[in-house]
Amino acid sequence: MRFICDECVSTSLINALQEAGCDVVDIGVEDSGAGDRDILKRSMREAGVIVTHDYDFGDLIFRDGEPAFGVVIIAMARPEGLVLEVHRTVRQLMASYEMLVDHMTIMTDKGLRQRPIKKAM
Repeated sequence: MRFICDECVSTSLINALQEAGCDVVDIGVEDSGAGDRDILKRSMREAGVIVTHDYDFGDLIFRDGEPAFGVVIIAMARPEGLVLEVHRTVRQLMASYEMLVDHMTIMTDKGLRQRPIKKAM
């Protein structure tokens, strides 16, 4: 499982994903200041699901037609503030990984909402 974590993702969530055995790219460390389009291109090139809090990725994918391997927008009330919530989020990401690919997923306290990402022709 490969996740590409946007700069807005907390270190505690990134560390928890790594501790769970996931392959994690921390954009804030590896490519600070990278634009959303560059992160989308990297997700395609490296087959990684983007984890973010940034809804702008939805506009790029669905309005502008940018391709993406998969995007998860975490729309919970700051889950990274509580260790229990971080670990719950990690378990949910890992358990759902196969269905995250080729989808824009919104993760809320109530569950997941998804929309398929159309493949580029």
